[in-house]
Amino acid sequence: MNIQNENNLIAGLIHLTIFLNIIGLFIASIIFVFKKEDSHFIAHHAKQAIGYQVIILLIGAIMGVSLFIFGGIFGGIVGFGSIIPNSLLGLMTPIFFFGIFSTIIAIIIHGYAIFACIAAFQGKWFKYIVIGNIVNRL
Repeated sequence: MNIQNENNLIAGLIHLTIFLNIIGLFIASIIFVFKKEDSHFIAHHAKQAIGYQVIILLIGAIMGVSLFIFGGIFGGIVGFGSIIPNSLLGLMTPIFFFGIFSTIIAIIIHGYAIFACIAAFQGKWFKYIVIGNIVNRL
């Protein structure tokens, strides 16, 4: 395998570390630290992947807190029951819809990372929408 193909492979795999959650963030960071001098291509993709993963982890934390707060409050108001512990169905309704919403968002997030991975495998300089230019300036 030549150097260019190896760089493309490493850059692509960095984007797939999003599937490992926080561990993936650490792996991408370690690869960035050790490979940034060897390949600007790998460094670019590592920075993009790290920025994307940080944003996704923050969004996930916000969604988790939102479920905790609003699931209990609106479970009694919007749900089929009250917030009384005997009315489990009222509490489960927002959790059910949040679960569907979270699943759709997760598919989009991971699909976008796979798209970035494929671009890196092909040797393209991929930037994530919105955060790509910000991350490049760091």
